[in-house]
Amino acid sequence: MRRLTILLLMLAGLIPGLTWASSITLDEVRAEWARLFPTPVIRSNAPLPSLESYAILHKEFLFIRPDEISPAILFRSWQTIRDYPVPLRRAHASCVKIITPNWHGAGIVISPDGYILTCYHLVAGVPGACVMTLEGQVFTLTNMVAYSAVYDLALLKIPAETPVYIPLEEGVMAPVGSPLSIVGHPGDITWKLSQGTVVRHYNEGRTSLLHFDSDIGHGNSGGPVIDQQGRLCAITACIAQLADGSKVKAGVDIQTIREFLSSSNNPVSFTQLYERDKNWRMTEFLGTITVVLDLWIREWQAAMASVSISEERSLVLSSTKRLRLGHIREVTETSVKLLLLRSLLNQCELTAGLDPRLYRSMKETANAMDQLIDGTASLREVSTADQLQSTMKILATRRTDALSSFGQALASLEESGRSLETAPPRQEAIRTLCNAYPQTGNHVGSTLRTGQGIP
Repeated sequence: MRRLTILLLMLAGLIPGLTWASSITLDEVRAEWARLFPTPVIRSNAPLPSLESYAILHKEFLFIRPDEISPAILFRSWQTIRDYPVPLRRAHASCVKIITPNWHGAGIVISPDGYILTCYHLVAGVPGACVMTLEGQVFTLTNMVAYSAVYDLALLKIPAETPVYIPLEEGVMAPVGSPLSIVGHPGDITWKLSQGTVVRHYNEGRTSLLHFDSDIGHGNSGGPVIDQQGRLCAITACIAQLADGSKVKAGVDIQTIREFLSSSNNPVSFTQLYERDKNWRMTEFLGTITVVLDLWIREWQAAMASVSISEERSLVLSSTKRLRLGHIREVTETSVKLLLLRSLLNQCELTAGLDPRLYRSMKETANAMDQLIDGTASLREVSTADQLQSTMKILATRRTDALSSFGQALASLEESGRSLETAPPRQEAIRTLCNAYPQTGNHVGSTLRTGQGIP
């Protein structure tokens, strides 16, 4: 009998997970776990703020790429222009074509000494641009006079006199329902004058927008929107998908244009603007990442709070107990979501020329994810109460470090955003991500990468 007991003891030592009871009681372990991981309030479960019916969910910029234009010789729509009154002919002649290596759009001459107004998204992220006038003159630009990513406006200047222009002091806020004329270069047609109607005026943050209905296409970005007296009402910007399901054309209206031109701004080269635009877009991307990460940190804590701790006896030795952790699957699923965000962030870390504050925010965000992912992995090796007690200390430290890193990441991101004039993540983008992430991480990843998938 004594030999059998010794043999069973040796066997218990060889089989993993079969160990003697721990020195700490199970009740003490449960109490410590509940203290470290109280059930948090998950913000995503709270009712989301409702959007106004005319809030913009998605913007489709109206520039056109070279490969979207047929190789046929481009023609200008002269046929109907002769029949228009003088004010509309003046606006037609004041429109220019903005050509970059990536796409082309339109602009409008606003002074006799060569100042041209266009959309920021046309000239952002490109190494240079050319301006073509109606007479066929082409000017190569290396600098920009002023720009605003928030207003989506840019001011250019060509080294020539421009006797035909639209004076901004004549600009008006066109009343709802009034007819409009829009000049641009859609598709294979250049200097096309289209007709439209004012739908509404709408404020999106600091930008006043004019929603209008018109048959325009890609190539109209930056072109003038004028009334029947030839007065500037807006600059064409995008096709806007609204919260009520409708689509309208949207332009930056005259009120925002005047505010933009009255603000001080130093000239910048296209090379400098390219670097700035890259940082601006990365800041917006990281802003969306942090919104999702904030939700998933709370979900991770909720999953940890749902973990149950119990003991089970060995099938071989009735006196041998091992620890059993329940609901670990929920914790693992949250870690998989964090891994998804981490893989997206890995792609960003390869981007060269980032602002130091932005790079610091990116590293701190990655560190926060790594702390939570690594801490979760340590739960797999737990089999006794003593081991769990040690693991809990590690988890508590990892969680504290993760929250600290996340706080520093937000601070660096906010500092970078202020210097780059970026707006906070759009409410509708946050709504989309909040609605999407409980179902599948892949959809969130697709949304983050492409900006698509907005309901």
